[in-house]
Amino acid sequence: MPAPVATSNSLGPALIAAPTAQTRSRRALWAALGLVALVIIIGGAWFDLQRSGRHRHADAVAVRQSPSAATEKAIAVLPFADMSEKKNQEYFADGMAEEILGLLAKILTTS
Repeated sequence: MPAPVATSNSLGPALIAAPTAQTRSRRALWAALGLVALVIIIGGAWFDLQRSGRHRHADAVAVRQSPSAATEKAIAVLPFADMSEKKNQEYFADGMAEEILGLLAKILTTS
């Protein structure tokens, strides 16, 4: 008949060591280092996405990748047609086009 194998219950409280303060502090240190590493990895991935622009809409990426759009900002406002019956409102249509162009220029210079 084989000899009985000792189990944790049969060893007694003297042989089963509870985690010491040093073991707990090492675990806490490793957990803190793991958390710091995770924050650095997530922050680096977020920074890379922001810098590369991969998070933006596909149209914005296509505009960003075109060589002329990267070097120069431009916008065109086509003139409005005077569609009044008397054709005497051309100054109003020109003023509207100039006003829209001015407002768009402000928006483009601030962004």
